[in-house]
Amino acid sequence: MGLEVVTKKTCKVAALAGAIVLSLTCAHPMSRSQGAGSAPTPEAIATLEEGLTLRSQSQPIEAYAAFEQAIRFSPGYAEAYVAKAGLLFKQGRSIEAIAAYDQALSLNPHLAAAYLGKGQALARQGKRPESREFLKSARKTLQANGHPHQADIIQHLLPGL
Repeated sequence: MGLEVVTKKTCKVAALAGAIVLSLTCAHPMSRSQGAGSAPTPEAIATLEEGLTLRSQSQPIEAYAAFEQAIRFSPGYAEAYVAKAGLLFKQGRSIEAIAAYDQALSLNPHLAAAYLGKGQALARQGKRPESREFLKSARKTLQANGHPHQADIIQHLLPGL
C-alpha cells in the first residue's frame, strides 16, 4: 500500500473517531455518570458546556480555561478531563492529552470517549498496537452502553491501524 493511501486512510480514521469523541463528549451533560466519584456540581456542568461552546467557536485558550475551571469545581468530573484531552489532542499535544485521558479513565472506566481519544493519541504517536487495544475498549464500552452504531463505526476503523 502506498504512502498516499495509508495517509488518506489514517486521516479518514482520525476524522471519524474525532466526530465520535465530540458527540460522546457533548451528549447529555446532566446525565453523565461519574464512576466511583461524586456527581459534578451544577457549576462544573455549566462550565464544561461553556468550554465546549468556546471550542466549537474556535476559541481554544478560553475553552481550555473553562475545562480547567470545570475540573476545579468537580475534580471527579471525568468528562471535563475528556474535553480537555480532546482540545490538547487537537493542538498536537498528544502526551498531555494521553495524561488527561488516563485521568478520565481512572475516574470512570466506562467512558468510551476516553478510550477512543487515547487510542487516537497513541496512533498519532505511531503506537498502533496500543492504539488498537484502546479502540477495541471503546467499541466494547459503546456496545455495553447501548450505542451499537458508534461501536460498528469503530470496528470499521480498526483495520486502518
